[in-house]
Amino acid sequence: MDWEIFEGQDVLLDEPPGKTWPAASEAEILACREECLALGYGAFAVKRSVASPRPLPRAEVLDRKLAVFWARGTALHVAPSAPKPEDQSEGDSTSANARFVVIRHGELMRRASAETLAAKSGYFEAAFRHDWSDGDREEGSHTFEAFPGGERNFELALAWLAAEPGFEVGGPWPISQWEDVREISGAATYLDAPRLLRAAARSWRLALPRNKEELLRVAAIVVTASLQFVGAGHDLLIEDLQAMLQELPKHQLVLSEELLAAPAAGLAVLEVRDAARQTLVGHIRTVGGWVNSVIGGSDRARNDARSSFATPHEFATQLFARHGSYFEDNLPALMCLFRHIDTSMPTPEPLCFSLAAAAAAINEEGKEDFMELARNIFEHGIGASLDPAQAAADEACVVGLFGAGTRQASPRRLLSLDVLARPLVPPAAAAVILSRVLSSWASGESKGDFDAAGVILAGVVSNRQGLRSLLEAVLPRIAERGAAGGATEWGDCFDYAVPELRAAFAWAAADGHVAAETLSLLFRILFEPSGGLQGIH
Repeated sequence: MDWEIFEGQDVLLDEPPGKTWPAASEAEILACREECLALGYGAFAVKRSVASPRPLPRAEVLDRKLAVFWARGTALHVAPSAPKPEDQSEGDSTSANARFVVIRHGELMRRASAETLAAKSGYFEAAFRHDWSDGDREEGSHTFEAFPGGERNFELALAWLAAEPGFEVGGPWPISQWEDVREISGAATYLDAPRLLRAAARSWRLALPRNKEELLRVAAIVVTASLQFVGAGHDLLIEDLQAMLQELPKHQLVLSEELLAAPAAGLAVLEVRDAARQTLVGHIRTVGGWVNSVIGGSDRARNDARSSFATPHEFATQLFARHGSYFEDNLPALMCLFRHIDTSMPTPEPLCFSLAAAAAAINEEGKEDFMELARNIFEHGIGASLDPAQAAADEACVVGLFGAGTRQASPRRLLSLDVLARPLVPPAAAAVILSRVLSSWASGESKGDFDAAGVILAGVVSNRQGLRSLLEAVLPRIAERGAAGGATEWGDCFDYAVPELRAAFAWAAADGHVAAETLSLLFRILFEPSGGLQGIH
């Protein structure tokens, strides 16, 4: 059966359709027909080279079509009805070349082409390949003892999966309620049928204009389900997710907790929001949200159980927190994620350490300076900590970022120690990191008469990992502190004079062959904090 065209007739809808398609050429008309069938729509109407869907089953379209004055110039294209079961030939359903099978669940059954089912569902493709080894082995049939969502969902899923190319899906399609999309998502993941979920979401979305709350609900459903798919099916879902969210202005695209469920989908959400149009109302709300996030930043940064996020930065950092391994293994995705990280905003520790380490590991020629981004993330994160010394002792910091305990030949890019002299880094935290790093050098590399202190001294001389640069940067602060007395409320620069440096100075003073510049630098760093370097000659 071919498409039927009714000139000068149309179907009166309660609400206008949510989507139109170009229909000026034969190729565009064919594309409209394919889209209409894929979404379970029974018809579409063309007027002035523009097509709009009629989201009703074919039978209802035929019952409701009218020849009225407002339909003049309209051509109603009605989809072919599905072939009746008696018109289908029998086949041996227990072989890989099966033609037709009967799928049952409870009191329901659906007769379908095995080839069609296998093309749309990984579950059925595997089932045919293994001769229904997980079925009831009854000739020509397969029974689901249990089905996600029950009989209603079985009916929705099998109607689309069993629909033959070129024919309508039929009832209970098209999808009119967002709750049906939610139920179908369970069936789609169970049956390994990502295109089923995509069709359901599009069938629902394009039928009518949808409000913000409904769109975000369905977006969260697609995000969660996308985690179960790979390859082309996964990519199709992500594309449709982006198209769905592009209908919202920026201030309505709420970055909710549910959208964090899958890394690729979450990143797609961030990209759509970044490109979304901004309205005046949205700008006012955005500024208000930013002010609130700054005022309550310290407390909010530590609240992981949030229903939504005030800024893309917060959403991006939590996306990394949940799916760090995915981003670390996927460099393009990681680099894209960092576009949404605002380094002027603090990231809570210890997350800031792993995020900074991921940035430091990016070493792409011709790309932006991710090492500087790593330094900024570390500085603002440790600077906002309520207990910076304890935070600095975290393995993600001293080992992951600064390499304490690792060998000099490690291929990982580490933060240089001079970052510890940055304004927002509390000296108490800097002292913990510096002491741990120097101790690890000494314990791991000292040999014979070139003892641990000598290893550290050599590090000062060679500016290993920026050690000398750090000392030169903090020297003016130590001198000022010695002259004025007292300490700032966020730390004391005397903390930089760690015991390992004192040991290195003592070794240098006894050796007598160390350059005067190095000896002078260590002396000026250590003299005031140590109370005059007593006991060293």
